[in-house]
Amino acid sequence: MSRYAPIRSPYWLLRDGDEERLARLHFHIEQGDYFPFLATVIAMLGDTVARCEGAEAGSMQVNFVEEMRKDLLYLHERYDITPRKKQLAYTKEKMVRFDP
Repeated sequence: MSRYAPIRSPYWLLRDGDEERLARLHFHIEQGDYFPFLATVIAMLGDTVARCEGAEAGSMQVNFVEEMRKDLLYLHERYDITPRKKQLAYTKEKMVRFDP
């Protein structure tokens, strides 16, 4: 039996194709709630981590999730996301540390 709880998301993060995922991304940015959306998703992941067998309250991972959630809410209160005039040349492989 797996010690990890399945992640049930109302946003269907893992099933959508690129078109649906990007449409949802643009929707949240246009509504001005992308940072709170990310904070909610991170909190859901943090709850899953906290429920894992052997997880400790106050562990490094649980604390990191809470700090990230606070950072995203801070950004929401102070910043807007605006499009760049020119897309960055970075590739996904250079920016993402972990493979999906």
